[in-house]
Amino acid sequence: MGDVVSSHLDEAKREIISARTEKVMGEFGRLYEQQFAVALFNKVRFDIEGGGGPQSQLLHRKIPLENKSIFSGSLFQNIEENKKWKNRYFFVPDSYNINYYDNKSSFEKR
Repeated sequence: MGDVVSSHLDEAKREIISARTEKVMGEFGRLYEQQFAVALFNKVRFDIEGGGGPQSQLLHRKIPLENKSIFSGSLFQNIEENKKWKNRYFFVPDSYNINYYDNKSSFEKR
């Protein structure tokens, strides 16, 4: 038990590991940045509406969504100034950007 000898990494090995780690984290960061807003949006929606089990934080898609919406529908937004809730229309396209409009007709007019 324990015949393993560890040695310090030399500078070349450290640079190789750093480069690989930076590449993997860069790819993951890009995906995380795209999908964080949608994952947060889904969590808030499930917290408010209830139902459904735990959801994975990253969206897994075999076929990428192209020219499709991930989510569209009405949600209530709390307006701080007058302490009232307003019904807003939300639209999340395949780019994972969250867009909201005053109502559905505003969205249709763009």
